[in-house]
Amino acid sequence: MAVAPDGTPHVLWSDYAPRPQTAWLSHPAPDGTWKAVQLNTFLPAAFQDWGLLTPGGVTFNEKGECFVALTLVKPKEPATPDTDTRPAQDMALFRSQGGAAKFSCEILPLNEATQNRWLPNLEVQTGFNTVAEGPGLIFTEGERGDGLNDVLNNKVHWLRM
Repeated sequence: MAVAPDGTPHVLWSDYAPRPQTAWLSHPAPDGTWKAVQLNTFLPAAFQDWGLLTPGGVTFNEKGECFVALTLVKPKEPATPDTDTRPAQDMALFRSQGGAAKFSCEILPLNEATQNRWLPNLEVQTGFNTVAEGPGLIFTEGERGDGLNDVLNNKVHWLRM
């Protein structure tokens, strides 16, 4: 959840039931109803059959730009061969220049990632904590454990959006 500079709250949520999974950014309208933007529509063409899930993050900067990070989930059989070599879970990064109605989307570069990248969170400026020129993205790379007592050696990455 994030609050835009004009005081409007925005809620990030996803629907786990259908495939591909769908993510939404919703906010209250002046008439008391809720308006929702389906974020899947902004995925690049090669990833239109992939799903989007929370956990994720949403924030606004002082200029009103909206930033969203979500988990990108591979379909059982990707329609685009180019995406078949990617991990089953990856990162989709969204940015809106004018509020939170229309977004550009970037899929995190593959680089040398061979394991799932997940649990995205946006780090924002708070009090003495300065995060210049947009939020930072922090996420993990690696496999999940089998139980609550597992000790994992997953990588943790931080980058500026």
